[in-house]
Amino acid sequence: MRDVDGVANDIGGASLALRSLGHESIMGVGRKGCEMDGDASSAKRYRARAAEVRGAAEKMTSLETREMLLSIAANYERLASRIEASARQSRR
Repeated sequence: MRDVDGVANDIGGASLALRSLGHESIMGVGRKGCEMDGDASSAKRYRARAAEVRGAAEKMTSLETREMLLSIAANYERLASRIEASARQSRR
């Protein structure tokens, strides 16, 4: 069982890794911001972020931090997919 400090260190490691990539928060709003405007460029930005976060995860020595970052990357991918699906629906 992990203590609170260990969990905080993992979250801090994930947060630090995201900041080093220019991501201000885990929620995905960076310096430039990312709007959910439903266009292909938004989906591409989120897919690019997912790739960046996966790259950062590969460098992590903490298994839990790596898993957290991979989960964040998967969320970016899901968000991109939703944006693309929404764009397809609005074109119909």
